[in-house]
Amino acid sequence: MWHRRRVLWISIPLAAISLAAMYRVSAPIFSSPFTSATKARFVSSDNMSAHHLVATMWVDSVRTYTDRDVRVDLDLENHSGRMAEQLAIHFEEPGFEERGPCWQDHHPACPAGGNESPVPMPATLQAGRSIHVYATLKPLSAGRFGILAIYRWAETGGGGDIKVKAVAPESYTRAVSLDPIEVTTRWLAVLEVLKRLGEWLALPVVIALAGAAWQWTIKRHDEQYAEREKHRQWLENEREKAFQVWKEQLARIFEYTQQHYLHITRSIRGLQEAVTKARAGDARYRERVFYHFLMFRMHMRNLRDSKGGWFLMSMDAETVLSAAAFLLWSQFAAKLDDKRLDTVVGRLKRPVGLAKYREACTSGKTGNELSAAEAEYLSWMDSADPEESFNRCLGLMDLMRMVLLFESNRPMVEYWYMKKPDFTLTQFRTILKKLPAVPAADAENVKELEEKAGRYADSVEGYLNDVKH
Repeated sequence: MWHRRRVLWISIPLAAISLAAMYRVSAPIFSSPFTSATKARFVSSDNMSAHHLVATMWVDSVRTYTDRDVRVDLDLENHSGRMAEQLAIHFEEPGFEERGPCWQDHHPACPAGGNESPVPMPATLQAGRSIHVYATLKPLSAGRFGILAIYRWAETGGGGDIKVKAVAPESYTRAVSLDPIEVTTRWLAVLEVLKRLGEWLALPVVIALAGAAWQWTIKRHDEQYAEREKHRQWLENEREKAFQVWKEQLARIFEYTQQHYLHITRSIRGLQEAVTKARAGDARYRERVFYHFLMFRMHMRNLRDSKGGWFLMSMDAETVLSAAAFLLWSQFAAKLDDKRLDTVVGRLKRPVGLAKYREACTSGKTGNELSAAEAEYLSWMDSADPEESFNRCLGLMDLMRMVLLFESNRPMVEYWYMKKPDFTLTQFRTILKKLPAVPAADAENVKELEEKAGRYADSVEGYLNDVKH
């Protein structure tokens, strides 16, 4: 606030100076030109001694406008001590036009103090007497113009120092001339005022602009500082919220991973290895094919019954897993006896190791049901299925394994080990593209999975590019 008060104290005097300058400079526009600012101008013949006729001429203003008339006065006084005869006056006024009835033979003819009624110029002027006449001039254009008055007379008995005629040695001629009168137009006066106003206000305006710029700079600085503080506070709040979320959710993700995700991925990996080696002719792995499939199914059922569904860092990952699981169960229902599989899972009650599974296969009714389910599953694996439904299911399970491994490891790898999580995008997209064609009944579901998996791959790629570790 201190800088605002300081600017205010600077601005008030500047405003006062500006108003005073505007009043001082603009006064001639809004007032009559016949003011003290445009004083009248007087001129007299240069010899006031005896033996001469003395002329005095003046105008009421040294500055006027083209739309205003100028009054010119002439006063003649006889100081010669003799009577002046053959009196004659002639005016030269370039730039002006003789206006009104007070002009006769190019000289003023209206007596001072009277109305505009001209009288003839007297032919004589007694010693010690004077005459005072006036007339009006109209400016013709803007400029500076002088006025010249030439007067002649003759004195009885001679005298004087200027003789203009050899035949009349007692005749004299003299002249008086006014300095140029400034004539201007209203527009030129306005421009002059603006020029003078600019000269008067140049420094105050510069100071005022500098003060305004300074005030704007300080204001902008305060706004930017406030914005930075607001953004900083927002970041702190977001970090605090994120910390609280991760403080709660990391433990939950870790719980899901330990209890379900690792077992699901291990079962998928074991099934893939067993199928590969069994198809290669290794009989030891043939019995493990159905075991790993059954454990995968049991772990998926435990996740559904105990947790209700997927819980990961990415919603895109959850939708991909849900879409893939839906397609898997659709294929299982089409190729296997779901009711028998559920019965077998119910008899085992919980996932078991391979040795316990072998014991269960030889124990009474449970063993018979396990053997029948295993035979059905292996027959599906060995069959020449034109739709390649078994291989399609293996591809879907591999897709699920990659997503589960990445999402379950991502929080620990990034925030605990401070490293970039590993995810092979090329392999993921290859698996997605190599999913075999499916029957028309599942076409829409496969298309939905491809769209969701594509969005997920793009989001993971962007995430990996942003991670700085």
